[in-house]
Amino acid sequence: CAKQGGDIYLGVFTEDSCSEFADDYGGKTTYEELTGQTLPYSSESLVGMECLSAQEVDDDGEVAVYEQFEELYKAAGKCENNLAEGTVEYPNSNACSYIEGVRIVREDGVVRSSGGRASPVATAFIVIFAMAFVAMGFYVYYLRTRLGVKKDTLLD
Repeated sequence: CAKQGGDIYLGVFTEDSCSEFADDYGGKTTYEELTGQTLPYSSESLVGMECLSAQEVDDDGEVAVYEQFEELYKAAGKCENNLAEGTVEYPNSNACSYIEGVRIVREDGVVRSSGGRASPVATAFIVIFAMAFVAMGFYVYYLRTRLGVKKDTLLD
């Protein structure tokens, strides 16, 4: 996958977790040495950004939707809660919670969710531990200066 998450490239790896490329060029050189061919989709994305028409014209000249697109649409997650009355016979709301969780998709393809709410319990613990840390620091400083003063008086 590309760094920004929108493209998919092929590569050759040296181990099962696919984290170590076979060479410094994403495995392109190794693949070419082994097969004698260039590695497909190593420079261009496997997934394109072009739009495809979902309509086809049949022999009678009527416009219809490709069967593959109909099947994809049927299987896709939908949130049809707020559609106008009569738009859909049986509204599908199975993916509403998922879609609600996805807030923003940036231009580079990275999904950003909205800023989460701070937990009051976590905030309270952070404040308590920070105050305890500062208090312990002052106490250590106080003891150190006091013990240092008493050492000086004992030496006299």
